[in-house]
Amino acid sequence: MQRQRLSVSPCAPGARSESQELTAFCATCPEAAEVGRVLEEVGLHLVFWMAADDTATSQQDLATLPAQYHYEDGIGTAVIYLAGKDAPGLANEEEKPVGRVSVRYPPHASRFWLIPGGRELVTRRVSEALSAAFGLRWLDLRQVEPGARAA
Repeated sequence: MQRQRLSVSPCAPGARSESQELTAFCATCPEAAEVGRVLEEVGLHLVFWMAADDTATSQQDLATLPAQYHYEDGIGTAVIYLAGKDAPGLANEEEKPVGRVSVRYPPHASRFWLIPGGRELVTRRVSEALSAAFGLRWLDLRQVEPGARAA
C-alpha cells in the first residue's frame, strides 16, 4: 500500500516567510472605523490596537509612533494598519542602534501591512478590498525595507 504524499501550501499557517509579506503606503489616513468595516466584510476582526505615542521623552532622534491596529482571521491572514506617517527606524543589529537606516519611504499619510494566511484566495480578496477602498498599491516588503522589518 502506497502512502499519499501531502504537499503543504506556502500560504498555510506557520509557513509564512518575509518574502510573502506586503506593504502599502496610503496617500490618505482613513478613520480606523472605516478600515475595520472594510476588513470585517472580508472576514478579519480587530485583535489588538495601540494608541499613538507622541511623547518625545524617550529619544529625540525617533519620530512619534502613530496608532496601530492589528486585524486577523481564523486562518492566519493578518493586516496591520498604521494610522499615520512612519519613517525608517534606527538600524538594529544585535539590539544596538547604530544609526539611521538608509531607506526612504514614499510620501504617505498612513501605511498597511498584509501577511498571508492559509488561503491565497483570502489574501487576494483582502488586498483587493483594501486597494479598492483606499487606493493602495501593494509592494513586497523586501523592496521597501531591505534587511529590516517595521512595526
